[in-house]
Amino acid sequence: MSKIVSPQELAERFTHIKDNYVLEITTGKTWAVVKLDKPQYEGMYQLIELVRFEENMEKIAEGLKQFFDKLNEEIKD
Repeated sequence: MSKIVSPQELAERFTHIKDNYVLEITTGKTWAVVKLDKPQYEGMYQLIELVRFEENMEKIAEGLKQFFDKLNEEIKD
């Protein structure tokens, strides 16, 4: 699950933990936060459920590892 919040809502309802992580004050739930740069969402923030964020990061890392392994094999040949 994810949701989009304004800077004001982010400041009022969440507290910064570290880097790109915030804690929702009312629920105690931890979110990954990303500033959006699309014109229709300029200045807004997307909050991503932490479990989903971590899974996506693992998938990206695995995909990059496979790509670089394949690239290294081709360079050696």
